[in-house]
Amino acid sequence: MPTPQIDGPRACTKADLPEVIALANSSLGRGGTDRTVLTDYPLIYQDKNLENVRILRVDGELASVVPFIVWPIDFGGCRFSIGGISPTATAVPHRMKGYGRQCLEDCLRKMEAMGCELSILRTKVATFPFYACGDYQAVQNQAWIYPCTREDAGRFVPHGEAIVERNQLADDELAAVRAMHEAEGGGSYRSPERYGPLFSLPKMKALLAYRGKTPVAYLLVSNALNMPGLLEAGGDEAAVETLVHRALSELGETETRIGHGNLNPSVLDGLLEKRLPGRRQPTAENRMVRINRPAAFLRRIAPWMERENRGVERAFSVTTGGETVSFRFGPGGLSLGTDRLDPHHELSRRQLVSAVFGDHPSYPPAPAVHLGGLPPFYFPVWLLDRS
Repeated sequence: MPTPQIDGPRACTKADLPEVIALANSSLGRGGTDRTVLTDYPLIYQDKNLENVRILRVDGELASVVPFIVWPIDFGGCRFSIGGISPTATAVPHRMKGYGRQCLEDCLRKMEAMGCELSILRTKVATFPFYACGDYQAVQNQAWIYPCTREDAGRFVPHGEAIVERNQLADDELAAVRAMHEAEGGGSYRSPERYGPLFSLPKMKALLAYRGKTPVAYLLVSNALNMPGLLEAGGDEAAVETLVHRALSELGETETRIGHGNLNPSVLDGLLEKRLPGRRQPTAENRMVRINRPAAFLRRIAPWMERENRGVERAFSVTTGGETVSFRFGPGGLSLGTDRLDPHHELSRRQLVSAVFGDHPSYPPAPAVHLGGLPPFYFPVWLLDRS
């Protein structure tokens, strides 16, 4: 049997893109539907991100693709960047040959070279072992959902704001939505140019609440396969309640709409919790995290660690990937260093992920390690920002 001719892993080109989209659609079962990864994940396949769409060809045929996109995070005084792995795919004849793993490892090398401290992805429990080979670790629940029906509309009081529905926002409306979203408290940061594409995705609409000529709240409602439900809201709480009432009133008798909430406080999550007490449940979504640059990431979340240990005297050190970071908490705050302290933890990347983010109930590492009793670290990745 002749040796196959391997081309890659390498960046996707515009000439490769139609085959990449076709392979990803096939892998996700999008054949015969009006959905495509090109419309569901428009930012991934933009020209400026094709360098981060890593592909491998075998004898000229597209065998595997693993794409990612970088998002800056600014949350609670902690600033770092994440590389979000998007839909991956390997053609059926080329599976179980290591091509997907080569593309994934190529993405990781590129992220580390870019200074990207973390990588995250969503996947099924059955595929955890594949990503664990790349040092990804499943983490605890990172969000909430609230199942809603048309009957729940009456639980939300309309407050009289005028409502307009938009499939595409005007420039002044985008600016207003951006201001309301940023007031929610951070997380994955959207640059101004990303708002337009994200708020004009297929099968999504934005409801805006107006008082006079001023938009005072928005609610994003989606029927998209990859992120259905009440995705996010912002602005005045009473006006958001008006919008939720409208969205639920428009449901069919047998329809269920999922309201999404982050673990951090948000206007939508707070409203859903208030009007639907006892309804909240963990999302069925599984998130995996890889700490690409352990020492750099630990230093990035130092403001959070300092807050969680305020008034406590504690010291420990951690070594992962050959790099050591020491933490000394005291009356003056947190002092970071590179020396080895007692206690000292030698952790694999996966163990460090669990120590920082919390264990997933279906896939804990062994042994689990807890760093000084710190609660799990959380930062919101808004559903819309996965596009």
